[in-house]
Amino acid sequence: MPETQSWLKSEFSRYYSEHEVRYPERYGAREYAFFFFDCAGMIRHTSFMSTRKLRDFLAYAGPKHAYYSSAFYERPAAQTMGQKNWLGAELIFDLDADHFPGTENMIREDMLAMVKGETRKVLDKFVLGDLAFDPKYVGVVFSGGRGYHIHINDPRVLELDSHCRKEISDYIGFIDGDIDILMEQKAVRGSGNFKGAYYRQMPKPDDPGWKGRVAQALTEYVDKLEAMPRKEAIKDIAKRMKTGEGAAAKVYDPLFSGRSGSRGADILRSRHSIDFLKEYETHLLCEELVPALMREEAGTIDAPVTKDVNRLIRLPNSLHGKTGLRVAPIKLEELKDFEPLRDAVAFGDAPVKIRGLKPDSIRMKGGHFSITDGTETEVPEYAAVYFAARGTAQIE
Repeated sequence: MPETQSWLKSEFSRYYSEHEVRYPERYGAREYAFFFFDCAGMIRHTSFMSTRKLRDFLAYAGPKHAYYSSAFYERPAAQTMGQKNWLGAELIFDLDADHFPGTENMIREDMLAMVKGETRKVLDKFVLGDLAFDPKYVGVVFSGGRGYHIHINDPRVLELDSHCRKEISDYIGFIDGDIDILMEQKAVRGSGNFKGAYYRQMPKPDDPGWKGRVAQALTEYVDKLEAMPRKEAIKDIAKRMKTGEGAAAKVYDPLFSGRSGSRGADILRSRHSIDFLKEYETHLLCEELVPALMREEAGTIDAPVTKDVNRLIRLPNSLHGKTGLRVAPIKLEELKDFEPLRDAVAFGDAPVKIRGLKPDSIRMKGGHFSITDGTETEVPEYAAVYFAARGTAQIE
């Protein structure tokens, strides 16, 4: 085994001999899986009947990655899924930077801050908000890498099948959101030129769920438009609707022209109504602009993770093999101030000599560390583990 990989294994083994992982509920009914520094592939279909045996294994093997099943089974060590006899599973939401466009060009600190913001949105608006889960059943874990996991252990969700879990993830992600339900289409009474016309029933800001969110988001967006010059506002509308500026102007002008005696924006705010719009303008706002705003309001979660009733998820307080950071459980009230590159650092400050293999840099625990190809330098142990785990440096 190469020297750097051997050093990482020894560092991980030492960590596990000195620190406890967080053992999941019904730990003896979970499947465990591991990747290692000294062999290829995943070893899975294992179980541990005591926490002591699991801790001893981690300290001895020093695995690169450690996982446990979100599900619990009658026979977790059985070698096929059918033999395990599924008994239930936690509900998991996975938020990872891979699912957010543009994060590949961000420095790690900014990327992690952005994903934490999205995690807080999913928690506040959906998990604790619309879905109203009791906080005592909700856990948050920093993945050690590029995101966060939200665990729901509410007894009401443990036996949900994959289809039901997909329905939950679709709700959070506004997948196939139906504008005809959120903004009900009603026929205009009349004849002649008015026969067949319709209007949309505007929801109220205090309506529950996505209806209230439509009203809130649209009102907030109108406030934003009002603070912008007309040309800039029209460009913003066109960008969101993915349409031309001519169509965007047909949304903007009725809001601020005062065509009906009162400005449309004022009617929207005071009466929660869009009856000042003509039919085509209603179509543009409700079927082009509102869905764009709702996609921004939606939570960006990894849907396949949520619907998977046999998912393997990282073991809290284990180490992430590509960063050396701790898979850190976080109290809900502490998430706002949680800083991964400070609070999930697992190793100490002892100096370690490394040689850079490719350019890389990181800010950790208030310090900035940078390496270049072929340059030897001395960094704290935690930074050495980080660069070595990423394959951008080797131990000297």
